Amino acid sequence: MKKTNLQLCANVFRRALILSAALFILCMPSLSKVIELSDSTLNDIELFKSAVQINEQNNAIFPVLMQCGFDKEYSLLKDSILIGISTHGMPADEAIGRYFYWFFKNFDRHTRCNTEFFGQLMPIGFVNYQEVIPQYDPQPIGCKVDEDTYLLRLPSCSGDAPTMDWLQGKKDEFLKSGCKDLILDLRGNVGGSDAYSLLFTEMMCDCCAMKDEQVMYLNSSENNKMLRNMYEANPDTTLLRVLNEADSTPAGTLINWNTILKGSDGYSPLVRKGAIIIDNFCASAGESPIRMVRNYSKNHAIVYGREHTMGADKSGNCNMIQLPGSNICITYPMCVDMAIRETCRNKTPGHAPDVIIPLPYPQQLTDNIDEWVLWVAKKMKE
Repeated sequence: MKKTNLQLCANVFRRALILSAALFILCMPSLSKVIELSDSTLNDIELFKSAVQINEQNNAIFPVLMQCGFDKEYSLLKDSILIGISTHGMPADEAIGRYFYWFFKNFDRHTRCNTEFFGQLMPIGFVNYQEVIPQYDPQPIGCKVDEDTYLLRLPSCSGDAPTMDWLQGKKDEFLKSGCKDLILDLRGNVGGSDAYSLLFTEMMCDCCAMKDEQVMYLNSSENNKMLRNMYEANPDTTLLRVLNEADSTPAGTLINWNTILKGSDGYSPLVRKGAIIIDNFCASAGESPIRMVRNYSKNHAIVYGREHTMGADKSGNCNMIQLPGSNICITYPMCVDMAIRETCRNKTPGHAPDVIIPLPYPQQLTDNIDEWVLWVAKKMKE
């Protein structure tokens, strides 16, 4: 036992020495030349430090995560990567990829970078539907499943497939159909604008907000540049208000973007029962309907599926910055939903279904009525 304790102390001491030496080197550029760090290593260090600085100053989820107690884990992550660069020759591509993957994997799928190493890590933990569903190519469809049930498959909220005109037409069709039940199929929907995904979702809502919702914007020079561009392209009172407040508050301040109070924004249901079908690829605006029905539907909406959604609904309004002197671009959210304070500790981004569909994956998911839809339609009649 004594030998084990001595070995443990020795290992801890050795790691501490390595860390101290590496950090001392990184903090003393002149000394790093004395011990002959190569120019490429020095360049990788500076590139990594630039990526860290940009993320810390501009990513809206960063200050919230630090407030939630992840500061020590985050510091250890940075230190280990710096050691990897300075003592093991870890290239900047891997260093920056590892850094951003920590955010992506544990908290927020909007936080990412375009390095090759990150691209190799990103699919870990996600289902490859192209492998399990021979024809996985969700297409827009709005039609009757049976006399009581209407299906709206919405594979995108980007505005092209489908367009808002198409969606409005399908809304009118549904309201005239006589169907009592509505299935909103969001499989494969990686996001876009909430205006598309919430159009049909509102029909399933039956009450006022059951809890407060608050979205905050991180004030920074880079974010404010993007926000001004957004305002010039589409003048909006919210954007103008936030920009005006940004001018009078310090950088790093979280500014209120939008707040919904418990008991506000009441809805009346237009359906007897509503169902939402999800998969791993549902992201951002493709996840917003789940969040909405869980705050505005007591009795009318149930979420069905097999896996969690992707986990990009606790942040939004993304910005992209290219690192100086490189082809590496980092993407991060300028806004954060403060509900992330409740979910971040679990390190499982995304929404789980209320009901697990017990069937195998369908053979085809295009513009068809597949086995999952038929199962859900039957389940809604029980």
